[in-house]
Amino acid sequence: MSSMNLALWAQQEVVVNGEDITGVTLALTEGTTITGRVVFQGSLPQPDPTRVRITAEALGANRVLMGARSAPMDASGAFELTGVTPGRYRLSATAVMPMPMASATAPPPLTWSLRSSLVAGRDTLDMPIEIGPGQDVRGAVLTFTDKPAELSGAILDAARNGIPDLTVALFATDRALWTMNPRRLRSLRSFADGSFRFLQLLPGEYYLAAISELDQSSWGDPAFMEQVAAASIRVTIGEGEKKAQDIQIR
Repeated sequence: MSSMNLALWAQQEVVVNGEDITGVTLALTEGTTITGRVVFQGSLPQPDPTRVRITAEALGANRVLMGARSAPMDASGAFELTGVTPGRYRLSATAVMPMPMASATAPPPLTWSLRSSLVAGRDTLDMPIEIGPGQDVRGAVLTFTDKPAELSGAILDAARNGIPDLTVALFATDRALWTMNPRRLRSLRSFADGSFRFLQLLPGEYYLAAISELDQSSWGDPAFMEQVAAASIRVTIGEGEKKAQDIQIR
């Protein structure tokens, strides 16, 4: 057993009530391994492989981040994460590109964004995977794109004047993705002219709504989301699409 691939794995409930606790055993088991490759779909120059990192993010209840383990990508696009403890994971990646000098008139530079993270056909960015003791994960495919979708528009009153400083909510129509999924639950404030713009979107069907105030503690709560969905516009966004959709308040 390689000492480089050991992971501490123990699961035992302990109640502390002021007395000494003895007889607790923590067993070291060999950590699992996640292997796969990274794919870049687009025309931009690909980043330096040394600046691409793959991360296995351990998630607890309500997708609270409990820890992470990361590894670099090699020159061929392959990666290997070792010593991963059992649990629920989201497999993610970042690709750092050198940024040109900022300009007040130039549009934001194009860059790569993570499109999907597939393990056995399941996108772990939307639905985390469960890794059991001794269960290696092979053949993961993480895909970057340089053509993410966008949605822009404006909040308008009956006279088609822009309404500023309202919350614009955008979230997936698939209710399974309402559990605090940052890729599918988005919100922002409308600008002074009532306009809004969502960047780096994934293709799919969404609800779009304007809300006077958004209590972040309710964001993702099914009962609250159902209320907002009932007063929303359905918007379908295609791969790489730059879509415009206004919201008219009557």
